[in-house]
Amino acid sequence: MPTDSVATDSAPDTAVSPAPAVSPPGLVELFVVFAKMSLAGFGGVLVWARRALVDQHRWMTAEEFKEAFALCHFLPGPNIVNLSVVFGARFRGVPGSIAALIGLLGPPVVIVTVLAAIYARYGQIDALQRILAGVSCAAVGFFLR
Repeated sequence: MPTDSVATDSAPDTAVSPAPAVSPPGLVELFVVFAKMSLAGFGGVLVWARRALVDQHRWMTAEEFKEAFALCHFLPGPNIVNLSVVFGARFRGVPGSIAALIGLLGPPVVIVTVLAAIYARYGQIDALQRILAGVSCAAVGFFLR
């Protein structure tokens, strides 16, 4: 009889709290995961965010992710940026929000800044101008397709 009561006591605990039993991420881990997301996606990283947060690291359940993302629709600004701030705050407060936000926005900003510096230095070279003209024609072709 005592084993039955233990079994019934443990069943509601798993049903009530479906949250993953994984330790919460640290600040560096938040930064790295969101940096990987920003570098993996082009034009949107929502799929990468769900895969990382729900499937790989199991920091959220699918239902928690849906609820957090639904909240982010009501906040002003890009949804994935809002999600990084909400997710970081959930586990580490304001420092977590900052770490996730910098992880999401930092790498693309650095890449664009480096490319701008390279272009400012070498942009007048004829071969580079022809290459960029070809790339822009290809981009227009993809857009019209």
